[in-house]
Amino acid sequence: MGITEDIKGDYKESIKILADKSRLEVGGVEASLHCDKFNTRIIKGLEDVIGFEDAQKILSETAEKSTYNLLNAYLSSAQIADSFNSLSPEDKLNVIFELFKVLGYGALKISSINENSGKFVSKSTYLSEGWLENERKWKWAKRENPVCHDVIGYLQSALSLVYEKEPGAFKVTETSCRTKGDEQCEFNMEVK
Repeated sequence: MGITEDIKGDYKESIKILADKSRLEVGGVEASLHCDKFNTRIIKGLEDVIGFEDAQKILSETAEKSTYNLLNAYLSSAQIADSFNSLSPEDKLNVIFELFKVLGYGALKISSINENSGKFVSKSTYLSEGWLENERKWKWAKRENPVCHDVIGYLQSALSLVYEKEPGAFKVTETSCRTKGDEQCEFNMEVK
């Protein structure tokens, strides 16, 4: 087994159910996860009230901060730090993308990456799946704007960890989204 699989396996083993709090602990950090269909209904309501841009900003910044804290606590822990830090930036991102799969965040892949720019793709993200299911069930109109506000934050946090910068150092933009009828969700990264 390689480093990526070792880290992913250890992360899976770190998941503890905190039934008395209705939460999970992942990598030593308490987390609360909810269903994608429920969250997309909240997003729809939020966008209807405050608009797409403000909703996206709130949700992506929240996802960035909480994901950064969740991943940083685990990846800087004594049992993982040396292995993780020995990897190339691309391999570090791939490890984090495997951890995102464990968390149910979706399946991301690197299309291109360097310290200043990058492109990422996903055929399955958490919110796009929930949105498409709600769209079918509730006859929602096809989206004009992308919905993967969470993935923007997840990517920004991952990039901050990989390139050892504070959260907020990167700007990720979703350029294509399955909820708009695109084949896959695509994200571009740049340094702020």
